Amino acid sequence: MKRYKLLFSSIFCGFALLLADGAVDAGPSETANRPDAKPASNCKRCFDLKADLSLRVAPDGLVTMSGTLTNIGQANCVIPGVAEVIMNLAYAPAYSYMATGVAEVLVSRPFPSLQAGASIPVNASYRIPAYRSPASSGKPANARRMFTLRVRKQDRTPYKPGEDRKTCNNRVSREVNYLDVQHHQAP
Repeated sequence: MKRYKLLFSSIFCGFALLLADGAVDAGPSETANRPDAKPASNCKRCFDLKADLSLRVAPDGLVTMSGTLTNIGQANCVIPGVAEVIMNLAYAPAYSYMATGVAEVLVSRPFPSLQAGASIPVNASYRIPAYRSPASSGKPANARRMFTLRVRKQDRTPYKPGEDRKTCNNRVSREVNYLDVQHHQAP
């Protein structure tokens, strides 16, 4: 009889803990990084860092990047961070950024804090070597560069849900498809 009492008490206590108004935290859900995911309810007054990036490509292969990091949240960001613009390279036919292993940090801009509603510019320029022309329907691309603006903590770890209201907007990427004179697409 004592075993049943112990079992019943254990189940009852576990059930009570689960019902204790969110006292049990199962960690971030799988939907935490989806753009349509709703932020955690315990983060109503969190900061929310949002990255935005636009590119302009000149005929000579000069890529001008205009980036902005904005705190769209309701609280000040008091965790020091760094905004970075990174370039990655891929070649046809597979277009794998990992296969080429070419990555370069173009800009690294640290910031100690960011007030609610405030923005900082993160701009860069990069000249694509061996750039022939942009890709088109008559001239398919044989090379691709991805430019990414991301924000992280200064210790290089990502912001976590509960610190940043919506972590899925901490990074934005744009691609440039072009013809590279040194690499030809396989027939």
